[in-house]
Amino acid sequence: MMKAFSAVTVDCGEGEVYFMLKNGGGGRLEFSVDANIMFVQDAGNWETLDWTLVTVPVTAGTHTFQWNYSPDGFGDEHAWIDAIRFLTDDN
Repeated sequence: MMKAFSAVTVDCGEGEVYFMLKNGGGGRLEFSVDANIMFVQDAGNWETLDWTLVTVPVTAGTHTFQWNYSPDGFGDEHAWIDAIRFLTDDN
């Protein structure tokens, strides 16, 4: 079983981070801001979840955003993240 993650550090204003998520074939995806888990999607065994818009509030400052994916060991598991946007009060 192989885990995957992606991370980015951004200096942003107060606002929200948005991204699209699709979880196919099971597994668990966690989204963290500065190592604090802010969103979890657990697709369960064999379940495919269609594209979902995720919105998380963000305070002003430098933050590390991280996506962690852990397969549950059943079937052809994968997750997609797309259209990441950092929308702040400044834009």
